Amino acid sequence: MATFKAKSGIQKSTLITHAVNLRQRAVPQFSKHSMGNFLCMAAALVRANETGLDNLVCHLRKAIRKIDIDLITALQGDGGWLKYCECMKEIGKASHGTNDKIDLIVFSSWCNMGAYEIDFGWGKPTWVACAPKTKSKTEMVNMVFLMDTKMGNGIEAWVYLEEQDMAMLEQNQELLAFGILEQSPLNLIVS
Repeated sequence: MATFKAKSGIQKSTLITHAVNLRQRAVPQFSKHSMGNFLCMAAALVRANETGLDNLVCHLRKAIRKIDIDLITALQGDGGWLKYCECMKEIGKASHGTNDKIDLIVFSSWCNMGAYEIDFGWGKPTWVACAPKTKSKTEMVNMVFLMDTKMGNGIEAWVYLEEQDMAMLEQNQELLAFGILEQSPLNLIVS
């Protein structure tokens, strides 16, 4: 959000979406070994005057809590796809609920999904990454993927921005106080 503000010179409202894994929220829960996408998007509109981290977390938690057993039950069966489409429409309405243009940031967390435990026959991975499926430069713009580290003691944030936005983000002192930029786990010495 700070990068978008630095770029445009004004703080805009921001729609933040976050993919929510429905496996653990379903009753009964899906097997942890099941494959495929079973998720729903939570969306939180953070107004320009509410950009503090506490407001952002509060709005996002509230949006994620809305994805409960009642919603999951409604998504099952013959009318499930229509209900899912209604949920996605609500996200679109939220983004039009403000008079100013808004920024969009899409989050997804792959933490605690066991990506480093997967073995397709040639051993467990050294490093799990998230890459776009095409070479399109706009396919994954303004997206953040959170992933466990190999040692399980940290989180990697795979951030996809336009090149000039990334250059500004890399200079953000608040971000630099919390993390390390471009540290490849392939270069780390494990003791």
